[in-house]
Amino acid sequence: MHSTIIISTFLAALAAAAPASEKRQDKIYHGISIQAQANSGMSTPPVYEPIPMEINVLNVFPVPASCSALLIQPRIAINVDPAKVECRAFKDTEGLVPGSAPFSLKSPAHLSTNLVDVNSILCYIAGSS
Repeated sequence: MHSTIIISTFLAALAAAAPASEKRQDKIYHGISIQAQANSGMSTPPVYEPIPMEINVLNVFPVPASCSALLIQPRIAINVDPAKVECRAFKDTEGLVPGSAPFSLKSPAHLSTNLVDVNSILCYIAGSS
């Protein structure tokens, strides 16, 4: 029951966190999907939920996302090379308090064996890995 509530809360956070796309015809969207492990790192099998991320934009979650690991989903990339994307999670909505080390396609972020709150994520082009 408890894991159902956590996953439901997490899914609500994901829906609210999807980047609000303004109707800008002069700007090309650059984005990637990351996967957030929505159950504890000790749970088997892991449950991953997708989160869309716009590149070079601090993606803020109105409700903290509880997760134990983050990784880049290479199959969903729009106008970017997933091998060149790096992301970092933050504990706050301003992107000032790191919540993870930078993570990439080759190096996921293992946050904790327990669920921890992530309030924002920034993804950017870091170069070849």
